[in-house]
Amino acid sequence: LDLFADLGETIIDAVTSPMKALKSFKDGVITFLKNPIGTIKDVANKTKEAVKEFVDETKKEVDALVEVTKARQKAHHIDRELKVERAKANRQINDIRLQAEDRENKSATERIALLRKAQAIEEGITQKEIKSKKILIEAQKLEMAQGKNTIEDKDKLAQLQAELINLDTKKLRSQRLLQTQITTAIREEKALKEQAAEEAQAEIDANIERTKSEAEVLLALQQENTLALIENLQEKAL
Repeated sequence: LDLFADLGETIIDAVTSPMKALKSFKDGVITFLKNPIGTIKDVANKTKEAVKEFVDETKKEVDALVEVTKARQKAHHIDRELKVERAKANRQINDIRLQAEDRENKSATERIALLRKAQAIEEGITQKEIKSKKILIEAQKLEMAQGKNTIEDKDKLAQLQAELINLDTKKLRSQRLLQTQITTAIREEKALKEQAAEEAQAEIDANIERTKSEAEVLLALQQENTLALIENLQEKAL
């Protein structure tokens, strides 16, 4: 691409700077008259080298453009599939979050498991979107490396890079939201366990007190019966 650009610049120079072009032509004629055979050989060698360089450079650029095309086709193919996959993932994640909000029928442990499942689905689809965007960015960079770039080329690269950053930001925001919900569920689960432990301990303490009271009553009855028996024996002895 640069070779064609340079050729175009040479033609433009010949039109816009004719004196410069004429001087260059004059110098070439003088050199030829002084050493025609050497000049012809030198021109032939330079022409041969230039042609070889042109062919090699052209092949290199064509190969690079083929890679760019393949990369873009791959990314576009992934994007098409991701549109459907993202829609399905969003629906599934919303359904799971709705289930996780059912505190009456779902335990905290069940809700945490559901939220972690939603987190894994979101992470998986977002990673695929990021991978596709990175392929497009590398393809754009490779294409731009082949020649002189326009403002539009640079804007396109900047747009792709901005979209990649937005995907990363979206991923982090979604992770924070889900993690907040998971943390809340964990705290609720901990609070329920602590409450259950306190209630169990209270029941144990109540049983101990009840047993202690029953024992005291039983002991009092035994003491009363013993005193009554002693008194009865004393009366008989009299």
